[in-house]
Amino acid sequence: MDSTTSGQERAVPDTVAAGPRGTLAANVKRLRLARGWSVRELSARTGTSKALISQIERAVANPTVEVLARIAHALDSPVDEILRARLTEPEIVRGAGFGPGPADETLVQLLFSSHERARFEMYRSALPPHARSHRSTHGAGSTEYVVVLRGTVNLVVGERTHRLEEGDCARFASDEEHHYSTGIRAALTQTLIAYPD
Repeated sequence: MDSTTSGQERAVPDTVAAGPRGTLAANVKRLRLARGWSVRELSARTGTSKALISQIERAVANPTVEVLARIAHALDSPVDEILRARLTEPEIVRGAGFGPGPADETLVQLLFSSHERARFEMYRSALPPHARSHRSTHGAGSTEYVVVLRGTVNLVVGERTHRLEEGDCARFASDEEHHYSTGIRAALTQTLIAYPD
């Protein structure tokens, strides 16, 4: 059956699991499981075969835009959300080396950009010496941005620790358990938590 007339897609070899197909596979499966749905239920809600949904989740199918739109609609997510790669590791921008330029020039450095619509909360935190914040998560699909304004903090995401110095910035998926700690000196941070709209 021709895929352009059936709305179904041709399978591609199993060897391609990374890249856009891998991202799509992980996102569709994550969103489906977050709703407690089986492959059969997502298939019924999209009018797409179980085999195709399974192939998409294994990153072995190239779905059409029409199928992507039906899946996104069923999952109540924008198409770009099912195509966007998740943060698997914190992205860190170091503050060292960024400083005043010529006296008549303002220097600007893009730290992070986002094209998604999101609700957000912004916080300023004063952490005393030897402090440790509570381990927390902020809900599915949330992203946390932190800037160290003064001092040094350790950012622990899952089991990995990232040392952030004054001026450093980090962005990470905050639906994973995380916390901040300080050493012998106090620290001041600015944090923004973005939630999917």
